[in-house]
Amino acid sequence: MDTPPHRLALERVVEVYSGHDDLVGVTGSGYVIGADLVLASGQVVGPDTPCQVRAPWSARWVAAEQVWRGRGAANAVLLRVLGAPWAELPGIDHVRWARAAAPGVRCLARGFPRAGQRAGFRDAETLAGVVDAPADAASKALTVSVGHLGSHAVPGSLWGGMPGAALLAEPAGQIIGVITSGTGPRLDAVPVTALLSDARFRELAGVPPGRVETVTGDEPSVPLADLLTPARDDPPPDGPGWTLLAARHAVVPFLGREEELARLRAWAAEPAALSIAVLTGRPGTGKSRLAGELCAELAGSGWDAGLLLLDTLYALDPPPDTDTKTDTDAGPDTDTRPNTDAKTDADAGPDADAGRAAMGGRAGAALNAVRPTLLVVEHPEPSVPVVGELIRRLAKHDRNPRVRLLLVVREPGEPGWWRRLDTAAGGWLRRLNTTTIQLNTSPLTLPERTEHARAAMKAFAPSRAALPAPPHLD
Repeated sequence: MDTPPHRLALERVVEVYSGHDDLVGVTGSGYVIGADLVLASGQVVGPDTPCQVRAPWSARWVAAEQVWRGRGAANAVLLRVLGAPWAELPGIDHVRWARAAAPGVRCLARGFPRAGQRAGFRDAETLAGVVDAPADAASKALTVSVGHLGSHAVPGSLWGGMPGAALLAEPAGQIIGVITSGTGPRLDAVPVTALLSDARFRELAGVPPGRVETVTGDEPSVPLADLLTPARDDPPPDGPGWTLLAARHAVVPFLGREEELARLRAWAAEPAALSIAVLTGRPGTGKSRLAGELCAELAGSGWDAGLLLLDTLYALDPPPDTDTKTDTDAGPDTDTRPNTDAKTDADAGPDADAGRAAMGGRAGAALNAVRPTLLVVEHPEPSVPVVGELIRRLAKHDRNPRVRLLLVVREPGEPGWWRRLDTAAGGWLRRLNTTTIQLNTSPLTLPERTEHARAAMKAFAPSRAALPAPPHLD
């Protein structure tokens, strides 16, 4: 399929068509839960009927086959799509499943409400609602009221194509059900507990035992993507010339550092759920530019990536203080293998206490990622308490897709900052730090510096200006 618009959060939504020809058939919605796997409604896809799926940004329909069908009230299907169209989408296999255990749980459904329209492009729409009544573990039905919480009322005639859309709990996005039908202001859905009770469904969907969450609507949550500041932005049109030198403007094309960038790419691609890298160097060695280049690359491939400013960290409030503590080390250039003899310690020291006191705003909120996420924290040394608390909170979260934390550190660093940060993080820094890149150990060669100077002269010179020879560099 065509390249999806990652920033619109529609990369998992598809339109489903079931019929023997293009004239007589049924349209509905679906939700991608794997590289080639779509969750849809049995109301749309008949037992022996051919079906196709289409992403909202594409006009191309792709053939799919049924590989699982629920029984009775569990009226849902799993479709295997030819060619694994989402194989390159980062984190596509990471899906969170949950049971709505209380009335009033806010939820969203993204799908294609206007049934029967199949020609050309058709935009997906989002319906907001609340769960009317909780579903216990044995329940086969879930009812949702649509149009609550300030949402615009949706005419019932437009809802015919919504069966198959996934019900997503807000704000973390867990799947709590699959829409089967709906009239008036209500939608009927099958809860995920009814689907996950089938061993074959769990096998196909890759859901191990114990991975079903419980949501009540009271869980405080902060989307990690909302905390990020873009690593790239355009320079102000009427700003002074010196502002063009800022790394975030990327006025000069990125040159060199291929080896370091490759190491960071490999670190980001590691299978671990959470990992920390440290990038060090003297002022002017290109730390911020290298970090920004990594952000730009990952964001272009479907990650949420950007700068996590220290001011943003101070606006957060941490969860209760219970965590794991390990022995600390003197710096990032020493042995960083995980300490398997970690000891539990509820008190990680005065820096951890200071981090909890400094962060004020959203008490106990889980830091949730919807897709793989890169967080870049620059110059963390003076803010050890809050950065340590960030690491602790990320380490406690075992439901996120891949999260990568890149610490950009200026050399020479403050004495003992590594030890203090690891202590504030409850020992997690040393356990999670898998990559350290020291730019000082690989200074640019004279030809590389000359190339950089020539590129800068070209970038800052007026158009069609004759460039002088590059300056002599020692």
